[in-house]
Amino acid sequence: MARLRRILFLLSPILLAVVVFGYCYGYRQTRQQPIAFTAPKAEAVEVLKGVAWHQFLDSKGGDKSLTLDVYRPPGHAGQHLPAVVVVHGDGPERVIEDFKEWGQVTSWGRNIAAYGVAAVTFDHSSTEMLARPRVFADEVDALVEYLRDHGDELGIDGDRLCLFTLSSASPFALRTALRDKPPYLRCLVIFYGAMAIQAFPGDRAEQVDPAILEEFDLARYLENEPERVPPMLLAQGARDYPVLNEALDAFAQRARVLGVEVQTLTHPEGDHAFDLGNNDLESRRIIRTALEFMVAELERSESPGRSAGSEDAEEEPVDHQEPVDRSEDRPEDPPRRQ
Repeated sequence: MARLRRILFLLSPILLAVVVFGYCYGYRQTRQQPIAFTAPKAEAVEVLKGVAWHQFLDSKGGDKSLTLDVYRPPGHAGQHLPAVVVVHGDGPERVIEDFKEWGQVTSWGRNIAAYGVAAVTFDHSSTEMLARPRVFADEVDALVEYLRDHGDELGIDGDRLCLFTLSSASPFALRTALRDKPPYLRCLVIFYGAMAIQAFPGDRAEQVDPAILEEFDLARYLENEPERVPPMLLAQGARDYPVLNEALDAFAQRARVLGVEVQTLTHPEGDHAFDLGNNDLESRRIIRTALEFMVAELERSESPGRSAGSEDAEEEPVDHQEPVDRSEDRPEDPPRRQ
């Protein structure tokens, strides 16, 4: 027994090194991993990186700058393009401080631009475990205003924007969009989004002020002038957190009752972040459908504010190259809808 303990003691540094290496390797792989679909010419997309759009003092009194990146289709320099604003989720500051450089976000940016419109990714602050949710929401508002004010410099048409939210970003990124319903927001795309803070898994919402919970419950904003809500696409994984899916389903159902134009897509085997974690045919179908939806809505000549049954609700065909998957299988049947 003593000899075994001595051997384990001698091997412990090696075992620790193996564990640490495995963790770091897995973390690095997750950071670099792209989504399950790659469009033609995605690698040829032009990227304007590191545009400082917001400066402020951090909690320690130091200067901090938030930056954005603009993804543009090849050969479109000098043109004012409609843009999709990609809003990544919340998390600890040390995790999300460079989230826009992760493979999930950069590959979405490249795919969107490969479809013929611009994509904008950006840094935002953490809510610090929901201790300051308005900071995140206010920064999204400021980012949208920055894009509208600096469209000439960035080559963006500030009157044709789409908000694309991932996971926990949804209640913060969409608060003002659904409350004020500005006409320059042409569509909203939500992937596995928590449509209220109460839908966050675990007990994180229990310590949040009731007024904050009400402010970030997105369904309440559908009631006021629902005809002005921009068209929406919601995507979810059937194996996601039940509390999250229940809130997403309830939101979509209420939107339909009110006559809001909404489409829902469900990956029957999908987990949370299925676009990243479920590298399969269904994920690729849903991603393609979302990309086509974004482009179609941004290319409409009129702004939102029409009723779902109005005469001008017919979409014009979008002229872009048909994307290809990383795999060779390319079925044409549509994704599952609810």
